[in-house]
Amino acid sequence: MSKHKRIIFYSHDTFGLGHIRRTQKLANEIAGSDKSILIICASPKASAYSSSQGIEYLNLPGFTKQVTGQYVPRSLNIPIDGFVNLRSSLILSAARAFQPDVLIIDKEPLGVKRELLPTLEYLKTQQKNCKVVCGFRDILDETEAVQDEWNKRDTKESLQRFFDYVLIYGEKHVYDFAKEYNLDPELAAKLLYVGYVHPEENLNHSTFKMPFENTLPTVTLTLGGGGDGDDILKLYTQMLESKASSLPFNSYILAGPFANPESVKKLQDLQTQMPQLSVKDFVSDSFSVFQQSDLVVSMGGYNTMTELVVMGQKPIILPRVQPRKEQLIRASVFSELGLCDYLAPDSLTIDTLLNLIVNRLEKKQQAPTFKARGLSEFRELFVKGIL
Repeated sequence: MSKHKRIIFYSHDTFGLGHIRRTQKLANEIAGSDKSILIICASPKASAYSSSQGIEYLNLPGFTKQVTGQYVPRSLNIPIDGFVNLRSSLILSAARAFQPDVLIIDKEPLGVKRELLPTLEYLKTQQKNCKVVCGFRDILDETEAVQDEWNKRDTKESLQRFFDYVLIYGEKHVYDFAKEYNLDPELAAKLLYVGYVHPEENLNHSTFKMPFENTLPTVTLTLGGGGDGDDILKLYTQMLESKASSLPFNSYILAGPFANPESVKKLQDLQTQMPQLSVKDFVSDSFSVFQQSDLVVSMGGYNTMTELVVMGQKPIILPRVQPRKEQLIRASVFSELGLCDYLAPDSLTIDTLLNLIVNRLEKKQQAPTFKARGLSEFRELFVKGIL
């Protein structure tokens, strides 16, 4: 290991919080006086979470991902090709100046719109000692959808050509990434299953306390970034409106910083009439919120589900199925392990959700013990000199 290692993380977050949160957890785990870490991202909420000393950010002009899956500039009114070139040039300039020993890319091997290709070419030809790594959550989508997407983006070829290792943030016995996505033996040999990523301590710890003065149990609804949770937010609002006088629980709602403002405003108006309701768009200390909740209702994102099951919560998952079915697959896999209950979109109604919530509060079910070794295993890759 070099005396002072330089590491670049690239997070392509455009629509939510998942990728940048996982990236920050990984960076915080290995940060120290012997490392300089640069996180390249464009998430407007990157600075909202605590970062350890030795971590800095290069914030790019942002993309946003439409519900169709298409990427467009978030704010700048310029053609998409010019926008991609701008970001790509900034990333390449950073790599040239920073001279990383390790480059860790989250989920998109070539970046959004292949913007990382010039940087990968530069590192391969001009800085051959730099270890290049791509990390994937364990579940991406249905097999056919992943294969189709990877074929269009030359993903397998790129992983073979540019990358030393492919990290899987999950457990092989839970979801076999190589088998599910039909990786050939040469590519599968690059896989390292490091386990689920979850910090051992809450780096964003606060003095949070639930705002309710009654003794009713509290249900927290969390929608991550909120940009793709509007249908759930509206349905939950309708449930509150129609059942308000008879609901045997409090509702603490984290709508998400990218939630539909009109939907949030409607809930905030309802909050003035309901002492059993509290609405926030975002809190950095979601751990404390979950710890003080009797039950959590959530979408099926990787970070939130991992956090919940590690802390012993057994959430109710309301997975989305567009633009991919990753959340539905994860909910099904975790449900089989006894770690969650879920309602697929075609079975989600006010009554099915309410009945499941009430049933769960009455039974007070606890999830089986679930351990996440991802961060410690990730740190060991550096301790052993693998990265």
